[in-house]
Amino acid sequence: DTMQYIKPDVSTICIGMAASMASFLLTAGTKGKRYALPNSEILIHQPSVYGGMQGQA
Repeated sequence: DTMQYIKPDVSTICIGMAASMASFLLTAGTKGKRYALPNSEILIHQPSVYGGMQGQA
């Protein structure tokens, strides 16, 4: 909420690993100011749906 509320642009930088909620927060930065270092890793979980899903994502 704070990142969306303030007026200045927000830069987000992944240093090392961003997993789960951290990967979500990484996307909250201002478009064009989202960065990841060359050897960093970003893990986004496959969505789970109650009752299951079939097929590949």
